[in-house]
Amino acid sequence: MKKPLTAILDLNQIGISMLLGHAEKQSVLGFDFSEKRIQQLRLKKELLPKGYDETKRKIVLTHDIKQLQPCKCYCISVPQKELMPDARQLQLVKRYTALVGTVLKKGDWVFFASGPNDRFVIDTCMPLLEQVSGMKEQNDYKVAFTGI
Repeated sequence: MKKPLTAILDLNQIGISMLLGHAEKQSVLGFDFSEKRIQQLRLKKELLPKGYDETKRKIVLTHDIKQLQPCKCYCISVPQKELMPDARQLQLVKRYTALVGTVLKKGDWVFFASGPNDRFVIDTCMPLLEQVSGMKEQNDYKVAFTGI
C-alpha cells in the first residue's frame, strides 16, 4: 500500500464516513487521539459501516502523531449534531487543529468538515493553525471548510 497522503482526524461518525469515502479511491490514514478508539476500530468491525472490509487494505488506523508527517491533506471533522456542539467537543476540534499545526508543511491542505460551525473554524481554528505552524494561510498552506 502506498503511504497515505490524506489524514482524517477524529474518528467519530463523520470521520469514519470520510475515511471510508477516501479509501475507495486512495490510501488514507485515520487518526484519533484515543488509542482505545483505534483498538476498537481495529478489533470490532461492527463499529464501522458496511463496506469496511472492501476498503480495509487502504486504511491505516493510528494514534501515532509521527504517522501524520508525510500527509499533504488533513481533514478534521467538526461535530455537527447540534448547531452548537458542547464546549468539550469544540476543545477537541481545537486540539486536532493545534496538532495539525505541528505537522503542517508548505503546500499542505487543511479541510474542516464543519457543517453549521463554519464561524468556529474561521474565528478559532484558522488563527490557531497560523499560530502553531508559524505559517500563513493562503501563502504557505490552504484551508477549506464545508458541510458534508
